[in-house]
Amino acid sequence: MIAVVKSIKVEAQVRRRRIPQRLSLAAGVFCMLFMALLGRAAEISMTNEPRETGPAKAERVFTPRRDIVDRSGFVLATSVPLASLYADPYFILDPTDAAHKLHGVFPHLDPVKLAADLASDRRFVWVERHLSPEQQEQVHQLYLPGVSFMKEYRRIYPQGSLASHVLGHVDADGNGLAGIELSMNGQLVDETVTGPLALSLDVTIQHALESVLAQGIDEFQAKAGSGVVLDALTGEVLALASAPTYDANRPVPGDAERYFNRPVAGVYELGSVFKIFNSAIALETKTATHDMPVDARRPITIGAHEIKDFHAKNRVLTVSEVFKYSSNIGSTRLALGFGKEQQQSFFEKFGLMNRSSIELREAARPITPDRWGDITTATLSYGYGLSVSPLQLAEAVIPVVNGGLRMEASLLKGGRTSAPQRVLSPETAKQVRNMMRQVVEDGTGKRADVQGIGVIGKTGTAERAGRQGYTKRERISSFVAAFPAAAPRYVVYVVLEAPEGNKETHGHATAGWVAAPLVSRLVSRMSPILGIRPVFPEEQNGGVLLAVERVN
Repeated sequence: MIAVVKSIKVEAQVRRRRIPQRLSLAAGVFCMLFMALLGRAAEISMTNEPRETGPAKAERVFTPRRDIVDRSGFVLATSVPLASLYADPYFILDPTDAAHKLHGVFPHLDPVKLAADLASDRRFVWVERHLSPEQQEQVHQLYLPGVSFMKEYRRIYPQGSLASHVLGHVDADGNGLAGIELSMNGQLVDETVTGPLALSLDVTIQHALESVLAQGIDEFQAKAGSGVVLDALTGEVLALASAPTYDANRPVPGDAERYFNRPVAGVYELGSVFKIFNSAIALETKTATHDMPVDARRPITIGAHEIKDFHAKNRVLTVSEVFKYSSNIGSTRLALGFGKEQQQSFFEKFGLMNRSSIELREAARPITPDRWGDITTATLSYGYGLSVSPLQLAEAVIPVVNGGLRMEASLLKGGRTSAPQRVLSPETAKQVRNMMRQVVEDGTGKRADVQGIGVIGKTGTAERAGRQGYTKRERISSFVAAFPAAAPRYVVYVVLEAPEGNKETHGHATAGWVAAPLVSRLVSRMSPILGIRPVFPEEQNGGVLLAVERVN
């Protein structure tokens, strides 16, 4: 009996010794499992690429868009890699705590909404896009399971607001929303195409145009403005500006006024600049010659409409003088002479009746006449009754400048008109250019000239139509020009919306006072960039002031 008792006691003591051993073994196994889970959680939190399987591992592949450069290779738009933060709610242990911690890194996030998103049944939730390196490191230090980083690309515009209406912008996913980013979206994301997309723009000319336009808007308190510079030999757009502008790096949602591309999407009745086409049609159809007399002594009445001149000469004018003095009466007589059929036909040839083919989806269709009777033919002769974009107007002037060939405006380097259409004879184009030079030498455009370079052009002052009819307070003042005068190649068009006169203009806000001087400043800045050397009288032995030489 004593031996049995001793045996039980010994066995009990052995069991008591084994219990701590078993507990220690179990605790060790538990610690190993806990460390494994903790390590996995840390891996999920700190990885740079999503590794979860299932819905959170959705195919979200972000590839960089091609760069956009100007004609000389200056970068206008590029893509840089950045990390973006997302979460898989399935792995979030405490949504409220996680949201609170993430709110500390991203104060602009709504912690309540974020907590709700992190508690949802979804397997993929964006937390924040395009993090800075500092923000990425701060998130790393949170050690939050269920959140990860994904490599994305952010679109950057190194030139800031320069050419913003041409370039456009993209959304958070890198999809084009406007401008070239939208119209050329397919080519910009095509991985089979290498190298940047080269535009026809010249950043130095673009900067000069935007600077001069901004000065004009400030100087004459205009509501807005537009500017275009074209190469008449190729159709290339060297600069295109709309003001007010915006910086695509810092978008301002809802500010439609800044995003509106005025020279492309805006259509306006542009006034007397249309007399360029009216005179060209009269000369081309041989219904008039440059020295033919035109009776401009009295206003013309057509139906209930009376047509009169702003600064009437009250005498018979030659066709050249009708143009130089911008006579509405004389222009009407010329238009009635060649008739509405010829007017319609040539407006089609000039590209004024259809949407511009420029590589921008924003390009607007012109507002054409519903009826085309005598009064429409008359008002169209001086720029009323047809609304076109400033780009279309500048594009239509190209045949006059280059000797009669229509070139489609293009934002791509080299242009894209392979077979230009002849619109005017070289002789007609030359005669109209001579008349445009007279406007600058001795007409309404004197303030547009540049000594040693020479400018040709035409003023246009138009009243805008409103609910109460046409009003002078909402006028459009513009000047279309070409230079150098001896051998014009570049077309320049500047438009101011609702400008106001000042002390220097004696209160006048018409085109000759406000738009023409801007063209002069712009041509002065552009000429050295384009390699155009001014030639002064002493270099010509008393010759004419318009001999110029291209040096590049």
